[in-house]
Amino acid sequence: MGRRDLKNRIHSLLEMPDFAGHLEAFQSESPGALCSTLISFLPSPDETIKYRAAAALGAVVARLADSNIEAAREIIRRLHWSLTEESGAIGWGAPEAIGEICAHHAGLAAEFGAVLLSYICEPNHLGNPVLLRGALWGIGRLAEAQPQLLRQYGVVEKIKPYLESPDETLRETANHVLAGLNADAGGYATLPG
Repeated sequence: MGRRDLKNRIHSLLEMPDFAGHLEAFQSESPGALCSTLISFLPSPDETIKYRAAAALGAVVARLADSNIEAAREIIRRLHWSLTEESGAIGWGAPEAIGEICAHHAGLAAEFGAVLLSYICEPNHLGNPVLLRGALWGIGRLAEAQPQLLRQYGVVEKIKPYLESPDETLRETANHVLAGLNADAGGYATLPG
């Protein structure tokens, strides 16, 4: 299948209500081509497409890690690089994708969970509010899958300042992460699970 055909098929898949159940249809595709195609959907202005692409990438990279851990690491490095000023890119959807990958694979979470958490702290703080929301969302996904790992990194204290953010989405996402960790949110109401 050509690259354009693959992109069109993946796009159709991402629009389906039960998209996750159809990922197996792409097992015969090269993991590199599949990952590159999914990454190309991360900047989508359609939030459904973006989050589904991140979720699919998480599943694909986790499967890839079981056979080629270095290739999986390289994909996370590529996503991380897109968030640096040196890359010249913006990295839309990259924190969400890193969160999904780490949520799907404990070994990669152990290696890159701290990197994901660093996006909400200095010196790696993501200044762009949209990217920062994505980082908190990715941390939330990791918190659902590996809460004990994030607790080791002091996630609760790093998230709590966002409960006071003037950005409502940041406040809600931080609250959701803390609720997912079953942490004391300092008296704040928690969002439903």
